Amino acid sequence: RPCFGPPTGTIIPAPAAVRKSWAIADMRCDYIKAFRSRAEQTISRLPANKRNALHSLRRLATFAFQDGKEDDDVLTDDMSNVDKSHAEIFSDLVEITEKDKRSYQCTLSAIGNINAIHSVARRQGYEVVPNESLPEDYQASFASNRNQILHVRLTVPGSSIRNAFASARRKLGLDLGFVSLYTNPDSLRLHHVALVSCDGHDRIFVLSEQAFRRLKPRTRAKSDISRAVELVNSGSVDQRILAAIEQLALASASYDTRTRFVNLWSALETLAGANEGNTTLKRVNQLLVPLIISRHVHRRTRYLTILCQKYAKRSGNGDFGPGFEGQKIRSDEMLTTLCSPKNHDRIEGLLRFAAHPLLRFHIYQAWCNFHEPVRLRKSLEESHRRLNWQLARIYRIRNLLVHEGVQDRFIVPLLDNLQNYLSTLVQRLVHEVKQHPMWTVRDVVEFWNGRMQHQMEHLKINASSLSTADFLEDVPVSSLWTDCN
Repeated sequence: RPCFGPPTGTIIPAPAAVRKSWAIADMRCDYIKAFRSRAEQTISRLPANKRNALHSLRRLATFAFQDGKEDDDVLTDDMSNVDKSHAEIFSDLVEITEKDKRSYQCTLSAIGNINAIHSVARRQGYEVVPNESLPEDYQASFASNRNQILHVRLTVPGSSIRNAFASARRKLGLDLGFVSLYTNPDSLRLHHVALVSCDGHDRIFVLSEQAFRRLKPRTRAKSDISRAVELVNSGSVDQRILAAIEQLALASASYDTRTRFVNLWSALETLAGANEGNTTLKRVNQLLVPLIISRHVHRRTRYLTILCQKYAKRSGNGDFGPGFEGQKIRSDEMLTTLCSPKNHDRIEGLLRFAAHPLLRFHIYQAWCNFHEPVRLRKSLEESHRRLNWQLARIYRIRNLLVHEGVQDRFIVPLLDNLQNYLSTLVQRLVHEVKQHPMWTVRDVVEFWNGRMQHQMEHLKINASSLSTADFLEDVPVSSLWTDCN
């Protein structure tokens, strides 16, 4: 049976495809060795070659995730040593990805009717730890609890604190599951705080810290909540939106990664039910992709606007260049500047303002994508493909979890992505319904799709007709690529 091998879509016989896959797998060690050699050369040439250095660091981060080395182990005090060279810091990061698994002692706490779990823990060889032998700050996490508590210590191998904690929680969770199955206790659960020890160092690991860890509160959260409640009370909101918000609340209330993941994906499926499509994934793509792509320019422009405003406040320099008026940047001014041609006073002035090398690099990268409509369209198309691929990865993990009971090792970073997508989606749905009270989810998605298609088509054939209003909201209308046909 033929199968697709290379990205070009070339069809090759199955045996050859299998042999090629095995060859790639066998070459992994050689690939990592070659990557390290090339990346070290790239890093040593900084501050030149910043783009290649960034690609190397991204690849290194992928290796770290594959091996379970995450932020709680990587960010050490030694790495903040400013006297180290770029190459030395890079070598330290490489060493982290090559570390073998270590032995961790994880202390977890069962709460509720603990009589049955007490005997099971001893039979399993776990150490039952008296409360007074635990650190005071760990004991403080139970100060408000009025139920019985049993502290159990497990020794497990792991490649990171989170990896070890997940293994210990799964082992003890299975024991709690059997106890619940056969004794039907009134209440029995694992506390969301654990004590993890390794190499003489203790770490209090709070599982709730990992829930929605990459999202910050909105600037106008109080007023947004008030308006959303008024909208719901009016009775004109599509029931799919309300159901999705309830599922989002269920995910927010849970400390378990798998529960959050399934609830968040269920919310997506609920909203996607208003779309047409032969498969669930296709309906979810039709729901989410038009929103993300149509707001791509908006998000990046706003991000740079905020960064520049913060840098101006910290540096005391408010001279953003000739493309800006006053001491505060507007998003439309930023977009007009990023779309200005090469050597134009606006972009030259903004780059002079950005004395910080990382800020300047971000501005320059955005200008490279924005100032030529053809390049911007290509960038949006690539984002479209990447988003479809990422949603397929998330859907695969959901299916493995639901249909086979398998928890993929990438579930934590993909949970971050899923939460970000759904949060953005629901907030924008609520925003659009505020503006158009009679709209349903289907109406909003059609609007987003039309906006995306408008941007893509005009970037290809008539970029000079596009203005700031085609990418931003509630801004003065200004032409962008006036010299384009």
